[in-house]
Amino acid sequence: MNNPFVLNQLLHLMNENYQKDANYMIAKTMLNHFDELPAMTIQDVADICFVSCASISRFVRLLGYSGFTEFKRSCEKSLGIETDYSLEVKRAKKEDLLPIYSRFTEQSIQNIQNAFETVDVEQMDRICTWMKEADRIAVFGLEFASVIGLHIQSRMARMGKIVETSLDLQEQMEVALYLGNQSVALLVTMEGGFLCLELSN
Repeated sequence: MNNPFVLNQLLHLMNENYQKDANYMIAKTMLNHFDELPAMTIQDVADICFVSCASISRFVRLLGYSGFTEFKRSCEKSLGIETDYSLEVKRAKKEDLLPIYSRFTEQSIQNIQNAFETVDVEQMDRICTWMKEADRIAVFGLEFASVIGLHIQSRMARMGKIVETSLDLQEQMEVALYLGNQSVALLVTMEGGFLCLELSN
């Protein structure tokens, strides 16, 4: 598995591990040294985590990797992904930020208007019918989009329809394995991240 979203996996494991066991401590330590991981050996990581190399091997397999080398490649790929902020914003002086934010706001409003004008009401009605008749519904998304999935799950539960989702990519992939011909999959994407993930594999 070559997963560019390994950072999210580590954050998810840390956030969901209320008992703060060994896996919690390994995840937290890796996050504190995340930018250094691609250059570290398994012994280096074991030393800073105060565990054995075998414990690190078990940990990365828990995350779905075949071994430490594959895990390191995913860390390196994750660090290579551009942030959400453009170079224009990064290099802007304080007095230049207001026009940039103003232009961004105008573009966001225009995007919403464009989306509204192109909504296919009949297609939306068909999708609602499919969801009503589906035996299973699942929502997939990465990072912020996965939080939107939780919102959809909550709203659908109020209408008596159970939706499956998760903040963790690996768990989402496991959900997908159980979808059939009568199931509905909703893909929420802000920037096409799921498509990029599929192409990278």
